[in-house]
Amino acid sequence: AAMTDVDGCEVNKKMAMEMNAILPESLALFSNKYKYHLITFSTDYIFDGKKGPYLEDALPNPLSYYGKSKLAGENAVRIEASKNSTIIRTNVVYGNSSYNKTDFIRWVIDALKEEKKLNIIDGQWCNPTLASDIAKGVFKIIEKKRKGIYNFAGRGYYNRYQIAILIAEIFGFDKKLISQIPSSELKQKAIRPEKGGLINLKAETSLGMKFSDLEAGIINLKHQLSKDSK
Repeated sequence: AAMTDVDGCEVNKKMAMEMNAILPESLALFSNKYKYHLITFSTDYIFDGKKGPYLEDALPNPLSYYGKSKLAGENAVRIEASKNSTIIRTNVVYGNSSYNKTDFIRWVIDALKEEKKLNIIDGQWCNPTLASDIAKGVFKIIEKKRKGIYNFAGRGYYNRYQIAILIAEIFGFDKKLISQIPSSELKQKAIRPEKGGLINLKAETSLGMKFSDLEAGIINLKHQLSKDSK
């Protein structure tokens, strides 16, 4: 449970702090009291995007209220349940959602399927993460009883325009529907990190994780969507 509407967090700061900071703090207090293992999720938006992608020990400097609220949640968990908690940072999560949540990649797929024209920025670099990879990583954390901070991120590093073009190529959509624009033309309430993303070396070595690259992940998603449509 989290408030992940980045622009919405700028408008409703109270709810953002309640969901992203106070809730995990309450869970941390509970887990510390009863010695339960708390696993909570965070984001690369706790960084300013000047030197991404980031390792676990990089210095946070959030630009948006969403990032600030998620960092506050991280800090609360580390203070209240440092010996009983794991913080998983991830970015641009995508996959076949059980409750039809629309992520960036699914939004592009749906728009191109309907032959809508898209203006996609050539910035906001990231390494999109397949949801099923995150699930596998959580299982390994539970199994190995790992504590501390872990980055979960896909392999490769892309800007939003590159992601959209790759989607069009894999699904066979018309790439001419996608126009490339600079980040400055996209008017958003919250400032996003220009070069975000995460380095997942710790998860690969400590947990034995093998994260999907974006091409393999989108192909996986295409097969899932094809099955669901039958």
